[in-house]
Amino acid sequence: MNIGLGQIIFIVLICFILFGDINNMLINLNTFFQKFKHFLNGYK
Repeated sequence: MNIGLGQIIFIVLICFILFGDINNMLINLNTFFQKFKHFLNGYK
């Protein structure tokens, strides 16, 4: 889990750098977290 959380933080930081627009960034993060939740549910 620690490695996974580290990867999430790294991806979020990349999103901050790549997407300057806050609105687009929030939409992308929302979609990412939804997909990640589905991934965790499938992984368990």
